[in-house]
Amino acid sequence: PNHTEWQRDLSVSYDRVGDMHKATGDNEAALKAYQDGLAIARKLAALDPNHTEWQRDLSVSHNKVGDMHKATGDNEAALKAYQESLTIRRKLAALDPKIVEWQTDLVVSYYKLAQIQEQKRTLLYRDALNILKRLYSENNQRGTIEDK
Repeated sequence: PNHTEWQRDLSVSYDRVGDMHKATGDNEAALKAYQDGLAIARKLAALDPNHTEWQRDLSVSHNKVGDMHKATGDNEAALKAYQESLTIRRKLAALDPKIVEWQTDLVVSYYKLAQIQEQKRTLLYRDALNILKRLYSENNQRGTIEDK
């Protein structure tokens, strides 16, 4: 593998270590691991802004950091991380609305922001629900495997 693949693997490994610390309740260690993974994800995303996998990785890293800030009561830092993730996810979702993963990532971002931005909660939930309704409608128009 080339250098960037190793870096991506390292970033994902930091996220997994963070997940383990989070599961054991060690929020401080989890945040540190997520931040280490985020730093690598930022570098990769900056190397090639058109590399959608790296961009998505960066959005996931921002969410993980945001989750830990929220868990420790630092809603301001959580909001910043969630907003950075949302910016990336909106760009990805606009690139190809048919990629369900990118659309559902956007739903997750709206949900996470709604947990912090009480004044915008209804609007954020409505935006998320609209995406889910559209995906549901598109799926029903195509029919299921059993229907064919």
